[in-house]
Amino acid sequence: MSREKWRLLPFNDGLAGQQLALSETLTGPLQIPSLYWYAAARPSVILGAAQKPAILDLDACRKAGYAVYKRTSGGAVVLGGPDFLSLDVALPPDSSLASTDVTRAYQWFGQCWVAALARLDIASRLVTPDEARQAREELASASEAEQLVKLVCFGTLSSYEVVSADGRKLVGLAQVKRRDASLLQAGLHRRWPSDEFARLLELSGPQRTDLRRYLPERAVGIEEIAGRGVAFSDIIEAFEATLRAQFDVELVSGQWGSAELARAADLEQQKFQNHLA
Repeated sequence: MSREKWRLLPFNDGLAGQQLALSETLTGPLQIPSLYWYAAARPSVILGAAQKPAILDLDACRKAGYAVYKRTSGGAVVLGGPDFLSLDVALPPDSSLASTDVTRAYQWFGQCWVAALARLDIASRLVTPDEARQAREELASASEAEQLVKLVCFGTLSSYEVVSADGRKLVGLAQVKRRDASLLQAGLHRRWPSDEFARLLELSGPQRTDLRRYLPERAVGIEEIAGRGVAFSDIIEAFEATLRAQFDVELVSGQWGSAELARAADLEQQKFQNHLA
């Protein structure tokens, strides 16, 4: 059987609005599985699909030089920028790794991340569905102060996400499912920016103190776990090597098509404008 060929798109280090629009373009129609890495040039607050800008201290965001966007996938606030690496994997329905099960669709993706990080001598593990369910139940019965972590995407756990050996989220996952394609998304921080979340969210003084207390227990940056600098290029190389070795994928360098770029430009204007512009 021949290897499944995937299109490897160019790394994007532009603005988050364009990156989000290109991600949306990958939701179909899609002819070939596609891999797309990006890290925004400018610090950005990216809201989950159901969140509203009112949860942010917009003046603080503006003064700190952040752009504010809303993404298509669910979840909570993410801080993008030069120190946050993102990956999109877009799969047409006939791909060998596509799944109609929303939860199990993440399993191979998380496994690939764990194996890729092991290539960099970084220990990590998957979150099991039982562990994710237990974490949700425990947080639901926790104090109001501790529940503030739910405002932040990396503050909670989902099945098959990747955590450090001590259980802090290291690689967060998200998903968009459409008829013509499934989009799996991953993101990780160089260093976990707890103080920035506390500064940029619309909170009272005591709530900011609570968030600064509890967020460091929830997530961690890759360089904090590694105890050294970790180049994004090394992470990309490790992930792609694992993908080739474990899932029999052939990555073929490709470009965005003219129709994709035109659609992305329209989407950027219609859906992915900076709320502070």
